[in-house]
Amino acid sequence: MADQIIVYKKLKDRIKGETSDSVAFTAKDDVGDPISLVGATIHCQFRYGNETGAVARDNTIGSGITVTDEAGGLFELDAFKLEWAIGKYFYDVQITFPSERTKTYVKGTMDVLQDTSFSN
Repeated sequence: MADQIIVYKKLKDRIKGETSDSVAFTAKDDVGDPISLVGATIHCQFRYGNETGAVARDNTIGSGITVTDEAGGLFELDAFKLEWAIGKYFYDVQITFPSERTKTYVKGTMDVLQDTSFSN
């Protein structure tokens, strides 16, 4: 297996109190081929303010992450109601394979904005 590429992805801004859209990802190696997720676990955390800040959301397969095509490396972060503080959040996606090798495939940020009509 070739080495992975770490994708830096700024997720689109979200509005506090609204339901976020799901976000799809494809795990690929350095030549662009999909990486099989058969038997793998996926973990994604969102942290407030910086990469070591307070955990705002902890996602795993079946609890915030859905694998849509194991062999094709496709998975998504599920939609959820966003009740977080206003500010910048940092996240990454780590995949642990059956061999117990763990790799980070995606990392980035997401901004949560105040809703103007419904101040909460």
